[in-house]
Amino acid sequence: MAVWETAPTFFDKESLNLGPDKTKMLTKFFGGRKKVMQSILFCLYPEMSGYNATIKMAKYLQQKGYQIYYVGFPLFRKYVEAQGFQFLEFELDNDFSKLQELLKQKKFRDILYLYKQASLQVEEYIKKHSIRLMLTDSLINIIGLAGLKSGINVITLFPNFASCMNFISPPVTTDFVPDLSLASKTRVLFAWTKVWLKRVIPALFVSRIIVPGILKNYTRSVKLKFKTSEFFLPQINFPHIVLGPAKLDFPNSFGRQYLDLTVDINRKEDVISWKFDKNKKLILCSLGTHSGSYRWSANFFQKMIRLSFLHSEWQVVLHVGDSQCNLEPEAIPNNCYVSTRIPQITLLKKADLMITHGGMQSVNECIATGVPMIVFPCERDQPGNAARIVYHGLGLKGDIARTTPDKIKKMIQEILADPKYSERIKDIRKRIEENNDFNGAIETIEKLIRMKHATFCKNLGKI
Repeated sequence: MAVWETAPTFFDKESLNLGPDKTKMLTKFFGGRKKVMQSILFCLYPEMSGYNATIKMAKYLQQKGYQIYYVGFPLFRKYVEAQGFQFLEFELDNDFSKLQELLKQKKFRDILYLYKQASLQVEEYIKKHSIRLMLTDSLINIIGLAGLKSGINVITLFPNFASCMNFISPPVTTDFVPDLSLASKTRVLFAWTKVWLKRVIPALFVSRIIVPGILKNYTRSVKLKFKTSEFFLPQINFPHIVLGPAKLDFPNSFGRQYLDLTVDINRKEDVISWKFDKNKKLILCSLGTHSGSYRWSANFFQKMIRLSFLHSEWQVVLHVGDSQCNLEPEAIPNNCYVSTRIPQITLLKKADLMITHGGMQSVNECIATGVPMIVFPCERDQPGNAARIVYHGLGLKGDIARTTPDKIKKMIQEILADPKYSERIKDIRKRIEENNDFNGAIETIEKLIRMKHATFCKNLGKI
């Protein structure tokens, strides 16, 4: 069903009985209106997982008749265009690697100046392509200012289960698995108190002092409302959608709009040339595209190489991302394939097990393809995702800093030998499908496209 800026109107000339002159006038008025597809702009944090998480939703919206655009750094152009969408490039003074460096060093003034520059370019794209709705990643939520300044509504996409202080669900930066006992609630409250002291209070300073100071000229006509979560950067309080399924979250979590598994299992990916042995168990090991930023990643990959030498009955695909492993070809056994980039969905369809850092999109893709997990969380929301995997019985959790090849081997053997993990994956996938979060999220998006911008701004923080 196509969605039009101005929908064509049809009428029965004879039943109206208006006469030839008025009929001709109405036909000219209604029949001559130009049909324009409404346009939606995705502005995402520069990580492949974030792009993957939105492809299914974007394709569905495109099928409904919306024009889809993505704006981002040039390295994502090829991938986005391969999925059938138009790509608009940022032309910034600082590239992606500079942004990553600034985030690690918490140089928030420099980050905000970069975001301000990006926002100005997004404003130009919104005007040029008649964008009606903007969807922006929570990590670059401030760029949504471009939408407010341009008079369009904005939605924040959360690639994690981040929430606010409560007694039920701990911060996603911890791997604590809660229950409804008094001891659990006390521990959850203590975890949130630590987060507030370490991150939220400084974030309030950033949002109240630094942000208005840097953006005061840019935001003069916009009344900003900020909120904070487990992550340091302040966020404008736009309505939001969690890029994950409600059934994967802890029970009794605060009501939010979820988007189901966010996995397009038919997305186009690169072809892997390695020949697989169907008689051997396939283990996919990945700590994500930016594994080089994790302290223990290179050492962990070395342990996996050692295990591959010792267990010829396995075949291992090792995705090292940008980690500086310095692996010589002769140091890699024949049953191990090492690459800096992999077609993850293609491999998961063949895999018996995935060893992962617990990124939200990797977890979603494992559930979608029925693959149990061993999670070695490293940072950000990964500990919280690992806790949810353990809570639902979808896999095991390890400590990447303290693990040994022998511990990894025992966990692999347990997962491969016990069918209950695969059965639980299938069960939760079925419950996610029955819950139908996806349609609810699409309804929210279409509701906000139709909502008048004045109404949106008036209710900012309440929608």
